[in-house]
Amino acid sequence: SPLSDLLFAPTYGQENIIKHSPIEAALQGKTKGIDLMIGTTANELSYWEFYDTETEHICQQTVNENLFTSIDPAQTANIQKLYELYKQNPERAGYTEGELMLTLGDDYAFRVAAIQLAEAQSNLGNTYLYRMDYPVNLPEHPCQNNRAPHGSELPFVFGKVAQPSGIFFTGVARNPEDATTRERLMHGMMSAWVNFAKTGNPNGETLRTWDKFTPVNQPTMHFGINSKMENAPFHEEYLAMAEFMKTFNVFDALK
Repeated sequence: SPLSDLLFAPTYGQENIIKHSPIEAALQGKTKGIDLMIGTTANELSYWEFYDTETEHICQQTVNENLFTSIDPAQTANIQKLYELYKQNPERAGYTEGELMLTLGDDYAFRVAAIQLAEAQSNLGNTYLYRMDYPVNLPEHPCQNNRAPHGSELPFVFGKVAQPSGIFFTGVARNPEDATTRERLMHGMMSAWVNFAKTGNPNGETLRTWDKFTPVNQPTMHFGINSKMENAPFHEEYLAMAEFMKTFNVFDALK
């Protein structure tokens, strides 16, 4: 695409092998009886720094440029409203303009659709929603450092945080306290994923407080330095971005 050769999407439709999007399938009741664990990381788009070249610095370009309005200048007013809403949240105090724009992109590309699928599937099977918050230690990748990039939950789920494949995603422990935190988080997430695979319920001896997802409360398990469950985090932003997404589709805009 004009934006990046990294931008791609699955194809579905009546003329294709896959007839429906996952959300459409769930809304039509076609996924009844399927248990679902779904989630996102706190800073999904910062991952793309891994694809930087000598001449292209994708994550930093995303931080510095407003990709929404560069694709469609007519969206400037709508983006400004979203920006002001996201900026008000005290949890984002100190964010630069670019970091806030990256957060808008995270929600647009990942979080909103994950929640919408959880909403649709929660009536058909056991559904659990998570958010990965652990800040990675990658100072050589400034766009990712101290954030939770796309895929950064995987070394914890597969028990690899102290091995080269995991260190590539998360970096090494900062100090003994951080090492203990990482070990605790890894065992908690491994336990949750195994329990879910076995029973459709991630709770067990290690984790006892992850509630099933409901559209009303939107319980979300935060995995991070201090893991906890929270109902409907960043809910106003979710509602506003979901409304915006009804009027703007990046794939249509780039055709």
